[in-house]
Amino acid sequence: MIRWHRNPQGTRSGLRWRRLFRCCLCQALPVFCLVITGISCPAAAVPAGDPPLEETGKTQAKETPSGLFLVKVTTARVGLYTPADPDGPKRIGRLRFVGGLQVHGHDERFGGFSGLVVAPDRSALLAVSDHGFWMRADIVGDAAGRPADLVNVAMAPIRDWRGDPVEPVGEDAEAIARSEGRLGPRLLVSFEHWHRVWSYPLIAGGSAPFLGAMLAPATPLRLPRKTLRHPANGGIEAMVELTDGRLLLFSEKDRLVDSRLTAWLVDPAGGRASPLSLVPIADGFAPSDAARLPNGDLLLLERRYRALEGPSAAIVRIARDDIRAGAVLHGEELARLVPPVTLDNYEALDVAIGPDGRTWLYLMSDDNYRRTQRTLLMVFSLEEGAGAAPAGEKESARSGAGRSSEP
Repeated sequence: MIRWHRNPQGTRSGLRWRRLFRCCLCQALPVFCLVITGISCPAAAVPAGDPPLEETGKTQAKETPSGLFLVKVTTARVGLYTPADPDGPKRIGRLRFVGGLQVHGHDERFGGFSGLVVAPDRSALLAVSDHGFWMRADIVGDAAGRPADLVNVAMAPIRDWRGDPVEPVGEDAEAIARSEGRLGPRLLVSFEHWHRVWSYPLIAGGSAPFLGAMLAPATPLRLPRKTLRHPANGGIEAMVELTDGRLLLFSEKDRLVDSRLTAWLVDPAGGRASPLSLVPIADGFAPSDAARLPNGDLLLLERRYRALEGPSAAIVRIARDDIRAGAVLHGEELARLVPPVTLDNYEALDVAIGPDGRTWLYLMSDDNYRRTQRTLLMVFSLEEGAGAAPAGEKESARSGAGRSSEP
């Protein structure tokens, strides 16, 4: 063991040096802080790992007095599989691939889309984002009606009941659904962190569908408090209005003891809510969006992310007769989207009737505002009847095989 002995003759000298060191340190510390602040401040506005905006070509478009602004986008067609293989099948489970687009917005506010509605004539779409923005675009189709481009892309901040843009603490919009309630045609939007549902007027017709909702103030929807108790980042991720006018709300992370997820049947007119639950299609999956089919059944988009596997998604069908208070919902899996399918973080779903008379599914991905992810718009046709292959059949048959693209 080493013992240090104080030198009595050096005590006064050592004290003098220590005082001198502290004096120099106190004088140098403010200068050091200014230097560090000057170095770090220019990069503080750029998220870690992301290049400056001028390197990505992204800027902020000028807003009109109403807050609306146009966004330049670049689109490219993508196939069902990555990489492409023209000889591969076009069907996954009971879904047949129609077409797909990868969309790049030249504005830093573009992206993060978690909810989607499509015009009944498939001419336009409206999405909501994690940073509290609307995004609408006209859909350009080819001769077969498949999506070929997005044009007239406009964005605007989602507004609160005062007509002001939503505050950052409550800007995370997660789901959007149509409603035909007592207030007339409305769009319902659910939010996370500050859990709530707001409604906006849906004006039918016109040359620019959904534009009225983008500029209107919100009408808060009065819901029982028990329906709004969710983890901060796991609230009402999927929402749909049933044929009888009730709302079905799915929680993303409010799990029961047996891994079921909480859901609520809500009567907006009477303010009553009844609990029910959802059994996810597989371990780790959670609801991400929902849409109602013409016959009243529901389609539920479920997603999962695992670090070693990446993202995956499933399309699940829930029969209308199974939806009742206290029920445990077990959906029928129609398709599982796994590699080598073209994938990203699919969060948004809506349906429309295609030119062939079949139900078309529109999926949109949330890129989380990251350069490593993409905004994808994928369209599938729902194949009904005995000719439809069971879900997952094509994936298992093609494990390790070639991959298909849009012809």
